[in-house]
Amino acid sequence: MARVSRARVGLFELDREQFSLRTGLVGLLALGAAVAFLAVVGYAGVAAVLGAIITAVSAGSGRLAPCIARGVAVATVGSLLTVVGVWSGERGWTAGLVVAVVTFAATIVVAYGKTAATAAFLLNLWLLLSLTFTASDHSLGGLAASFLAGGAFAVVLQPLAAHRRRTAAPPGPEAEEPPAAPAGPWSAPLRAALRPESPLFQFAVVRGLATGGTTALGWYLFDRHPYWAVLVAFVIIKSDPVESWAIGVHRAVGTVFGAAAGILVVQNVDSTPWLTFLLVVASMLMVAVQRANYAAFTFFLTTLLILSTRLVEGDVGETVWERVGATVLGIGIAFAVTAVVLSIAGRRRPDTATTA
Repeated sequence: MARVSRARVGLFELDREQFSLRTGLVGLLALGAAVAFLAVVGYAGVAAVLGAIITAVSAGSGRLAPCIARGVAVATVGSLLTVVGVWSGERGWTAGLVVAVVTFAATIVVAYGKTAATAAFLLNLWLLLSLTFTASDHSLGGLAASFLAGGAFAVVLQPLAAHRRRTAAPPGPEAEEPPAAPAGPWSAPLRAALRPESPLFQFAVVRGLATGGTTALGWYLFDRHPYWAVLVAFVIIKSDPVESWAIGVHRAVGTVFGAAAGILVVQNVDSTPWLTFLLVVASMLMVAVQRANYAAFTFFLTTLLILSTRLVEGDVGETVWERVGATVLGIGIAFAVTAVVLSIAGRRRPDTATTA
């Protein structure tokens, strides 16, 4: 996914400094390697790789002991979320309830700082991805163990990563360890965030209810890809209303035009080699514009989904309507949440307003 800040680029503007065909080519090779890897190792292997990546990123930098502690916590929580996600993904109401609770908790964790917020976001996203698995087709224990194994591997490598950071750091004050956190009860930020008048608590409640409701609606409205709607809402809903509006508009425009372009191509191109070639081009351009324009990124992503569906399944009609419908649902709920956030912020006294 493109980062939120990239959505500030105008719909018809392209950040030339961020546009790179070379990056697109590297991304294309990475996508091809990922597909080949999935075909060889299956979903358990993917869970292990993602477990290692999420744990390594969430561990952060700094002193070794806290990094290891964060890594162990993330690997353990991610493994448990794998079980919960796969188990709940077969029923809309359980999936919605689980997503609401986890999203609320992940938002509250922002009170502990940037590193904790990054870990919570990645674990929240992993839960949404785990909903795509079904207990009837995949082993809950196998997927959870794979994620835990990948996370454990990342934890074991933490001493090596810490040594490399010390070696690469320039001499002088910049190489020193960051100052220790101020003394105080570890629960103090949590207690402050859970107060009803806390802006973070209010945003967490609205965000949790919105993503949970979107999940349940997606499971009841869309048969083949029920998770698309909540992924759209999850990406858009932010504490900054300006970013939410921008991302939503870019997402809507990119999806509509991408669906139209995909339908136009599959209706007029019957040759499998040509469709494959166009899929490769769309994949490369999707990665190339990821940082340059979010609407363009969504355009090529939607086109890529339609072309891949045409090659694998033949019929793209249901995929197109589900893609558009899920996007409309996710954006609509995200915009409603943004309006609620603005309303709450408007009623809050200026001297108590803070940014979640």
